[in-house]
Amino acid sequence: MKNRAWFPSSLLLAAGLLLAPALFAAEAPKPLRILLIAGGCCHDYANQKDILKKGLEERANVVVDIIYSASTSTRTEFAEYQNPDWAKGYDLVIHDECSADITDAKTIQNITAAHAAGLPAVFLHCAMHSFRTEGWNAGGVTPWFEMTGLQTSAHGAQLPIALNFFEQQNEITKGMANWTTVNEELYNNYAGGVLPTAKPLVLGKQGVDETVVVWTNLYKQKARVFSTTLGHNNTTVSDPRYLDLVTRGLLWAANKLNTEYLKPAPAATPQKMSLQSAPDTDHTDVETESAGCGCQDTANTLALAN
Repeated sequence: MKNRAWFPSSLLLAAGLLLAPALFAAEAPKPLRILLIAGGCCHDYANQKDILKKGLEERANVVVDIIYSASTSTRTEFAEYQNPDWAKGYDLVIHDECSADITDAKTIQNITAAHAAGLPAVFLHCAMHSFRTEGWNAGGVTPWFEMTGLQTSAHGAQLPIALNFFEQQNEITKGMANWTTVNEELYNNYAGGVLPTAKPLVLGKQGVDETVVVWTNLYKQKARVFSTTLGHNNTTVSDPRYLDLVTRGLLWAANKLNTEYLKPAPAATPQKMSLQSAPDTDHTDVETESAGCGCQDTANTLALAN
C-alpha cells in the first residue's frame, strides 16, 4: 500500500520539476512604463508624440503614456509638474517639451527632484533649450544643464547634419553606422563640450561646425540620462535609424539594454493625454521644414554660423 501511494505522488513531483523551468521561461519580463511629455514651441509635437510612441513600442518592451500640450508657446506649462509626485509609477521619463521661457523655481525643482532621486530620463531636441534660468547663455551650469549634461544656447540654420558615431565601444552606439540627416538644427556646445559627468557618443557636422549631438549623463550620481539634440523635423523623428538610437538610449538609461527588452511588449495600454494651455498668441511659431526653433539665443547664433 505504501508503494501504491508513493508512486503517483513521485510522478507528480517529477512532472512539476520538469514543467517549472518552462513555466518560468514563458513568463515575459514586465514592460517598462514610460512617460513621454511633449508640447510647446516650434515643432510638430501633435504628430511627433505618436511617431515616438509607435516607434518605441515596436522596438522595445515598453508601454508609453503621453502627456501632451497643444500650446505652441515658449511659455508652455504642464500642470502635472506642480505635483511633486508627477512621475510616480514610471520607470523613465522622456522630456520632449519646448518651454524656453518657463523659469518658475517650483516647477524646475519638482522636475529635477524626481530625477535626482534616481528616475532615468531621455531628453530630445528642444528639451535641451527649455527651462532657461539665470546663466543659461553666460557660461553658467543651470539646474537644467546639470541634469542634461550639456550647455547649449542656440542653433544655426536648418541644413543636413553628418553624424559621426565615433564611440563604438559604448553599448548604445556599438555597431551603428554614420549617416546624414535631412535638414536639421545643429545645437551649439557653447562651453566646448559636455559636462564632466557626461560622455559624448555622436558628433554632428554642418560645414565647419561640429558639435556633440548624442551623449549620456549620470545625474547626481543616481539617474542615468540619455540625450540627443537631433529631432526637429518629422522626417528625422520617423527615421528608423533615429528611432533605433533613441530606443537603445532609453533602454540604457533604464539599465535594460538587453535582448529581453529589445523586443515589443505583449500588449500596450492606451496613451494618456493632457491638454494644458491654449496657444499663446505672442509665441505661435509652428514647425515647417524651413522654419527654425524660436527659442534660441540670438547673441550666440552668429558665432555658431561662422
